[in-house]
Amino acid sequence: MFLILTFFSSQAFTADIRVIDADSIELGGVKIHLFGIDAPKITQECEDTNGKMYACGKHSTGSLKDLIEAMSKNTIACNYDGKDTFGRFLGECSIGNININEWLVENGWALAYLKYSKKYIKNENIAKRNRAGIWVGKFVEPWSWRRVERLYSQYEQADIDCLIKGNISSGGEKFIMLKVDKIMAKQKFH
Repeated sequence: MFLILTFFSSQAFTADIRVIDADSIELGGVKIHLFGIDAPKITQECEDTNGKMYACGKHSTGSLKDLIEAMSKNTIACNYDGKDTFGRFLGECSIGNININEWLVENGWALAYLKYSKKYIKNENIAKRNRAGIWVGKFVEPWSWRRVERLYSQYEQADIDCLIKGNISSGGEKFIMLKVDKIMAKQKFH
């Protein structure tokens, strides 16, 4: 299935366009995951060049909002090809003549999600070379972050001396976090 949905991003249609996070948007009630890219999640933190943690997920999301606002007189168009496991359309979207997926990767606010597509590798290499967005410092790839991997410095700043932490998820899953190298790794237990 190949669908095209187009919306104008002018002030009159602002309610029809919603940025969920840097790789997910909603147009007229239709949820779209930007295909082939993966961006830091809204609560994700990264480390800058000075070793300080910053809200890179919020920065990524904000940069997409800023792009849409700056191009508010242009049309947002998305080409969809299927749905993901969450029922969101998988799409490649553009605003005016800017491919949003490419723009996010090339400006360092998303990564090429090689598990699903190799289309944005060149854009990612440009971001790396320019030390753009999250490439300015250290970060955990969004797909690893969702598996509860974190930068160790997040725990150092919280003055956590213990190398092992236990927790129970909202679904009742028990797990421990182990300090391994520079990341915290999740291990399930019963």
